[in-house]
Amino acid sequence: MIVAMLAAFAGGSYYLRTRNPAPAPAPKTLNPQSEAKSYTVRGRIEELPVPGQPSSTLQIHHEEIKSFVGRDGALGMSEMTMSFPYSSGVSLGGLSIGDEVEFLLEVNWGGSPLYQITRLTRLPADTQLNFDPAPGN
Repeated sequence: MIVAMLAAFAGGSYYLRTRNPAPAPAPKTLNPQSEAKSYTVRGRIEELPVPGQPSSTLQIHHEEIKSFVGRDGALGMSEMTMSFPYSSGVSLGGLSIGDEVEFLLEVNWGGSPLYQITRLTRLPADTQLNFDPAPGN
């Protein structure tokens, strides 16, 4: 009886505290679309930005990215040529159109920018990239 009275003064009944404990919190689940993902990708430089021309971009024809997860959850990205933003720590110095490169692509569907290159390395000149031939070839 004294225990029940002390429990009542502490904010609840003895019965509730001992026989009906609070439910355990549900495990935290993460939304995969809001998590940043990284992909190591290879490709060929098709265009380099021109200083002073904001409309010029870094364009890379990249290989297929099989593990890519799209905003809608779809898996895979075909090879294609894309414009890529790049982080301030990425240097384009010494690169030329036609160079084969490997880059780290960071994708964050909940962030800004949605995607960007955070590392870029020139590959040896004899690197063979995996591009599908054009239809009819």
